[in-house]
Amino acid sequence: MINLNKTHKCIAIILFLAFFVLMAHSAFAPADAVDQKSKITIDFHSAVSLGSLYVIPIIHGVPYATWRERQMIGAAVGKVCVTVPPDHQLCFEPNRRLLDHPELMNKFDPDFLDLLYISASSMDDTENQRCNQAMAYASHFKSLKEVVADRSDVSDIGLMKLINLESLQAISTMHCDVDGSCLQTLSKLPKLHALNLWGTHIAEANFKYLPSFKVLDYLNLNQTRLTAVGAREIGKCTSLKQLFLAYDVTVNNSMIPSFLPLKNLEKLDLRQTSIDDKCLPTLARMKSLKDLDLRSTAVTPAGLAALIPLHLVALRLSDRAYSDLQIKQIHSVCAGTSMLPSVPKAVDKDTMRTFAPLSRNSGL
Repeated sequence: MINLNKTHKCIAIILFLAFFVLMAHSAFAPADAVDQKSKITIDFHSAVSLGSLYVIPIIHGVPYATWRERQMIGAAVGKVCVTVPPDHQLCFEPNRRLLDHPELMNKFDPDFLDLLYISASSMDDTENQRCNQAMAYASHFKSLKEVVADRSDVSDIGLMKLINLESLQAISTMHCDVDGSCLQTLSKLPKLHALNLWGTHIAEANFKYLPSFKVLDYLNLNQTRLTAVGAREIGKCTSLKQLFLAYDVTVNNSMIPSFLPLKNLEKLDLRQTSIDDKCLPTLARMKSLKDLDLRSTAVTPAGLAALIPLHLVALRLSDRAYSDLQIKQIHSVCAGTSMLPSVPKAVDKDTMRTFAPLSRNSGL
C-alpha cells in the first residue's frame, strides 16, 4: 500500500528543487539588452565632473526625437549607479573639461553608453577642433548607437573618425559645418540607418554617396538647398521610410518624380517648399505614403483630391481659414488631417543683435 504522506513529501521536494534550478538558471542566463542595462555602475575615474548623464525615452523609428524629454541622472563624477528604465537609453554629454582632454574617455567602461551628445561650440579659433578631436575618442564606446552633435563645431573630418563604431545606428549634425564628404566613409557602417543633416551644406557632388547606405530608412535634409542632382540620388535610397525636405524653396515640382522609386517611403515632409498642385498626381503614385506634410506650400484644398488614392493616415496643412467646402475637400483625402502652424516664431531684432555675434556667422 502506497504511503500518501511520503508521496506528497517527495513531490514537494521535487517541485522545490525544480524551482531552485529554474531560479538559478534565470540568474545566470543572458538577459536581453534592456534587462542587462537596467542597473549599472559607471566609474568615471575623476573627482570632478566630466559631464552629465541622462536617460532618454526611445521612440522606435524616430531617432533622437525625444531629447527634450530627457531626465537628468546627475554629474559624471566618480562612481555613478544608474537605473535605466525599459525603453530608455543612456546618454552622456561631455563638458568642456572633458572636451579639452578627450583622452580621458579611454578610461570609461566601453559598453555603458547608448547616445553621445556633443553640443560645444567654440568661442575662439583655438577651440575649433575640440569636437572633432572628441569624435576620435568616441570610438572607445563600442556599444554606442547614436551620436548627436547638433549646433556644434563638428565637421566631416570629425565624423569620419566614427568609422570603427559598428553598432552606430544614427547620426545628427543639425546646423553643423558639414558638406557631406564624410558620407562615403560613414556608408560603410553596417547598422547606420538614420541621418539628420538639417541645415548643413551638403555639396552636390556628395549626394552620390547616399545610396551606398544599405539600411538607410531615415533622412533629414531640411534646409540643405537640394538640387535636382541630389534629388535623383535620394531616389536611389530605396530603403527610405522617412524623408524630410522642409524649409527649402529649392524643392519644387520637378523633383518629385525622382522619389517614385522609393517604394518603402511612409513619411514625407515638404512643408515650406515650392511645390503646388501640379506635383500631387505624382505623389499619388507613391502608394506606400501614409504621412504627408504640406504646410506653407501652394497646394490647394481642391488640388488635394488627387491624393485620395493614397488613403493617408496623416496629412498636415497650415492653420488658416478654410470654407466649409474646402474642409470637406480636405477630409475627403484624410480624415485625420491636422491644421498646424507652419512657420516657427521669428527671431526678433533685439534677440538677433544680442546673440548673433556668439554664433560666429553660423546662425542662431
